[in-house]
Amino acid sequence: AQLRLNDMNIRQADVALTLQDKELQIQKLNGTAGTSDKSPVSFSGSLDWNTTPTLSANFDLKDMPVRSDFMTLSDFAFGGGNASVAGRLKARGSSPLEMAQDLNGEGSFVLKGGQMIGADVDKMIPILTRAIQRSEDGQAIEADVQRVLHSGKTPILSLAGNYTAAGGIVRMMDMTTDMANAVANPTQIVWNIPKRTLEISVPVVLKPLNTLPPFILGISVSGHKGTYTPNYKDMLDLLSGRSQEILNKSLKEQEEETRTLALQKKEERLAESQTLTEQARQAVTDMEHQLRAYPFDKGILLLEQAKDTLSLVNQIAVLEEPTDAQIIQQIEQSRLVLLRAKEFQDALEQETVYNTRRQMESYQTQAIELSDQLRRWQRAYPDIMLLTQLADNADKNRAIVINNMRRMDQGSSLTDIQKLVTETGVAVDKIQKAYQHAQRFDLSDVPNEIEADQPQVESANRQGTVRGSFKRSN
Repeated sequence: AQLRLNDMNIRQADVALTLQDKELQIQKLNGTAGTSDKSPVSFSGSLDWNTTPTLSANFDLKDMPVRSDFMTLSDFAFGGGNASVAGRLKARGSSPLEMAQDLNGEGSFVLKGGQMIGADVDKMIPILTRAIQRSEDGQAIEADVQRVLHSGKTPILSLAGNYTAAGGIVRMMDMTTDMANAVANPTQIVWNIPKRTLEISVPVVLKPLNTLPPFILGISVSGHKGTYTPNYKDMLDLLSGRSQEILNKSLKEQEEETRTLALQKKEERLAESQTLTEQARQAVTDMEHQLRAYPFDKGILLLEQAKDTLSLVNQIAVLEEPTDAQIIQQIEQSRLVLLRAKEFQDALEQETVYNTRRQMESYQTQAIELSDQLRRWQRAYPDIMLLTQLADNADKNRAIVINNMRRMDQGSSLTDIQKLVTETGVAVDKIQKAYQHAQRFDLSDVPNEIEADQPQVESANRQGTVRGSFKRSN
C-alpha cells in the first residue's frame, strides 16, 4: 500500500495499529520514501487523549532526499543531499501550539551531500595564504573575504550530530560540518518551534590553515524572514598583528566558560537530585499506605528494600556541601527507590487481579447455583406466579454475572475490573435476595441441592474494595 503523510509518500507501507479506550497505538509503520527503495522509514508511537492529549513517537528515517531549496534567504541558500533522522519525542497539549511548547525528546541527525549557496569557502584559502606570505594587513583583504563569503557555493560532505528537545526548543549543539577543505565543529543549531525561529552558527576552520581562528557563518530565521551574516573579525585581527591579544583573550574566555559550565552542570545535577529525592520519599509513603490497605509478601519485601535505599539518599540530602560524587550517588539511589516503587505497583496489580478473579469466580458459581435452584422450584410449582418472576429476574442477573466474567477474561484495565466486580456483586446480591424470598414458600417437595452451610455473598453495596476473602462454593 501507499501512505501519504503531508508531502511524504511512504510506499510499500506496512502498518499495525490499535484504537481502544481513547488511545491510538501504532505498533509499526514501515515502508520506503522518496523515488527509490533506498529510503526506509520506521515509526512507532501512541496518541492518548483520555485526559490531555499525549503524543509519543519513536522514528527512524534513513537517506531521505532533501529538497535543493530547503532553506532560501535573500543572499544564502542551503539544500540537497540525503538526511537520516532518528529519535524519540513526546508532547502533551490540547492544541498543536501546546504540543509544540511541550515537545521533549532526543535523537540523531546525519546529512550527506548538499551544498551552501552564497559562500565559497574554498576560495578563502588562496586569499589568506597570499596575505600570510606577503604579511598583508587584514583590512587589505577584507573586501576579498567579504566577496567570496557572499557569492559562489560550497559542497557539504556531511553534517552530523545529536539533538535534544525540551519545551519545544530543539538544540543541536555538537554538530560537525565536514567540507572538502574545511570543517565546522561544533556547528550549533537552535530551533524554537513555537516561536518559529532558527539560529545557526557554523564556525569554519580551513584544513590547510587550521592555526587561524574560525570565521563564523551565522544564520538567523524568524517566521518567513531570515538573515545571513558571516563574521571574520577575529581572523582579520590576527592577520593585523594582534594575535597575542586575541590568544590571551581566547584562553581567558575558555577558562571562564569551563568554570561556568562546570558550575552550571553541578547546579543541574543538584536540582535533579533534590527532585528525585522528593519523588523517592513520596513513592515510599505511597507504598506504605497501599500496604496497609493491601498487605502482600512481595510488597513488604520491596518496601523494605526501598526504605533501606532511601535511608542512604536522606543521609546525602542533609549534607550542606555534597561533592559531585555524592550528588551522583544520590541521583542513582533515588532512581533505585523509584524502580522498587514501580516493581511494587506491578506486583500489587498482579496480586489484585488474581484475587479479583477468584472473587469473580465465586460470584459466578453462586449465581449459577442459586438461579438453577430457583428455576427448579419454579418448574415444580408453576402455579406460584411469584416464583416465575423471581426465577426470571435471577436468570437476568445471572446473565450479567457471566457476561462480566467474559469481559474480564478479554482483558480490561484495573479500573474497569473494579467496576465489573461492583456490578457483578450487585447482580449476585439480587439473586441472593430472590433465593431468600422464594424460601418463604413451602417447597419441601423439591430437594434443595444447595447445601445449608453455603457461604453467603456479601452485598456489593457494603463492599469496600475489590479484594476480599470470598470462597468458592462447595
